[in-house]
Amino acid sequence: MKRAYATILSSEDFLPGVKTVYLGIRRYSSEEFVVFVKDNISEAVRTELRNLGMTVICESEPDIPKEVLSEKQLTDRWNNTLFKS
Repeated sequence: MKRAYATILSSEDFLPGVKTVYLGIRRYSSEEFVVFVKDNISEAVRTELRNLGMTVICESEPDIPKEVLSEKQLTDRWNNTLFKS
């Protein structure tokens, strides 16, 4: 069975955290490390992640009908959380 570590990069603000987790895992494991990135992540950052040895998977924002979201979930604050669903 193939295994991998996976994380999500929904904002370039979290890049240092993704790199820290990756380098920490590399100290103990050679399992594949996959990072899902949103459309807003620059190609330069995607290339940097690939050059470190991560598998990068690009995903677009989910198309969630507004009718299923509460008023609170329609705010920008929730966009990254909904991407992680």
